[in-house]
Amino acid sequence: MSKLTQFNHNFLTCSFYAITNRDIENTDTIKIDPKMLEFGEYALVITNPKSLIESAINFGKKENVEILANKVEYKNLKLEGRIEMNPYIKKYDHNYQKEFRMVILNCLEASKVIKIEKIGSNGKLIPSTYLMELKIKSIG
Repeated sequence: MSKLTQFNHNFLTCSFYAITNRDIENTDTIKIDPKMLEFGEYALVITNPKSLIESAINFGKKENVEILANKVEYKNLKLEGRIEMNPYIKKYDHNYQKEFRMVILNCLEASKVIKIEKIGSNGKLIPSTYLMELKIKSIG
C-alpha cells in the first residue's frame, strides 16, 4: 500500500507499509490494521524492497534529484514537548501505518518521473483486503 503526498513545497513523499524482520521473528502471520484499507482498494506488494529503493535513489543521482529513504518515527507530540517535524516524524496516532518513506527534496524545479527498474518483476498488485491477515513463509 502506498500513497504519494505533497506536504509543502520542500519535499514530496511516497510512503509504504513496511514489514521488517522484527515483525516476523515470532510469528508467521502479520495482522494489518483495517484502517489501512482507507488507502485504496489495491496494494502493490514489493518482493525486493532493497532493489526498489536502490533503483529510485540511483535514478535520482543520475537526474540530480535528491531522494532520501527511511522509516517513519511515531511520537506522542503532547508528552514529548517541542519536536522539530520532518518527513520522518508523525503523530503516534498514525503508528498503525508502519511507514517507510521515500522523500524527494525540492521537487518544484520540474516535474519528475522516477523510473524504477524491474518494478513489474519486483511486485504484485493485489486487492488490499488480501493483506488483512498476511501469512509469511520462510524460504531459507
